[in-house]
Amino acid sequence: MANTDPRKAGLLEKYQDGVDRSIHRLKNCAEHMHTRRMAMAAIEGDLAPFWANELCTYLITPQERNAIIEETLAKYNIVENGYANDLDNSGDLSECKKGNVITMLKTKAAFKRKDPEVEVNDCVIERIVRLDSGDFFHFKHNLLQDYDFIRDNNHLPCSFDTEGVAHCLLVLDRDGEDGILVRSEGADYARYSSYMPGAKYFVEACQETQSMKFYCPLTAETYAEMDEEERQFASEGEYVDPEAYEDYIREKIVEYNHLDDERGLATYLDNELKDKVWSINADVEMRGDTLYGVFIIEVREDLSPQELEKLREYCSGQASDGWGEGFEQREIDTPDGEIYVHFWDSGDDYFMLTEDEFEQRMNTPAQEIVPEELSVAEQLEAKIEKNFALYANKNMELSNSEVFDMAREISVVQDTYNDLLHNEWDETEINTLMAYENPLELISNIRLDANREISTDGAVSTLIRCPELGEGYPMDESYVPPDQSQGMTMQ
Repeated sequence: MANTDPRKAGLLEKYQDGVDRSIHRLKNCAEHMHTRRMAMAAIEGDLAPFWANELCTYLITPQERNAIIEETLAKYNIVENGYANDLDNSGDLSECKKGNVITMLKTKAAFKRKDPEVEVNDCVIERIVRLDSGDFFHFKHNLLQDYDFIRDNNHLPCSFDTEGVAHCLLVLDRDGEDGILVRSEGADYARYSSYMPGAKYFVEACQETQSMKFYCPLTAETYAEMDEEERQFASEGEYVDPEAYEDYIREKIVEYNHLDDERGLATYLDNELKDKVWSINADVEMRGDTLYGVFIIEVREDLSPQELEKLREYCSGQASDGWGEGFEQREIDTPDGEIYVHFWDSGDDYFMLTEDEFEQRMNTPAQEIVPEELSVAEQLEAKIEKNFALYANKNMELSNSEVFDMAREISVVQDTYNDLLHNEWDETEINTLMAYENPLELISNIRLDANREISTDGAVSTLIRCPELGEGYPMDESYVPPDQSQGMTMQ
């Protein structure tokens, strides 16, 4: 389909490819009757995340969408009133449709000898358990062994109810197509079982996806005002408001998402989450006057609190080191020049919130954060840390030979720093140290003048007895000694 808008052409191509793969997947399931209803259910389920993107619904009309579907159904001969003609050229079908019946369709079944009738029960699947292919193979051939996954679900009503309806587990082959229905009735093994060919596709056709979102801060920067030399050495660009470029950012996201399949970032989940999470796709969303990053997630089963946290951690990782790291390196062309957009930052106020958590954050009035008042001992600890950081930064500018010449001083300062932080100090000692802007420098110099023959404790005691040693060192005018007279210690 020719189209002058490159964005629309790319989206149409992606949708055509998605529909084709969806029908091809259904076609390869030899256990199914390939009805039009089944095909439409597969398309709707597989491509739901595609239409979650506002740009797709904006650019592609329903007529164009239906035309692609009809063209693909015709390609695979999926007819209006029944089944598919010539669905498989690989040998699964040895004959074509005769009337409304496909002959020689391969499947799996459990036959009983001379049964007078076929008995079936209405069945409710209480929970789906997915096993790796090797474990499923073992289970299928050893049904009477005890299994943890059956024991763990014995709290469910896996038996007949008063209406004669069977409640059971469905055990699926994670990498295959079939499953086994299990009615344990309190046992740890499959007391009653029934083989279910094509169970995977039955589940996919019946399960409806539910949408959820994670929100995160969004930042953008530009290097447009910098020359080549400035860009080369700049650790970051000039901050710009991403809100002004929402459409351009979304267009780049759609283009970048096109590199993944219809499941998006869910493709890379581990099996535990991959079974329940169908798709994850990034987007942006304006809330109020601020543009936020958002991960749109389609889930097919409810997530436990532990799984939700694991998914949150996964999305944060994608924002920082995975998808987001790749996206932030892609320039986005705007009328004001190129910008770069980040779904992650290292600030303390960064978040990855569910919709409910985000709504609560948006509706909670901003409150001024009042710092917790520090004790005098904690104030001294913070001052010593600051003193040492300044000293270390100053020494970073020294050459190797200068550092070698200062080895004795550096050793004394390091030793004094550790002592000041970890020794116990009484009220008088703390007040004496707090009276100076840089007590680390003062105590270290007292020790150096004594050729290190005096300990840190001794240097502090000497300063108390001989306050004239502190002359020439800046005093901390902001420090006011507390009135209380109880002892104080620093651990």
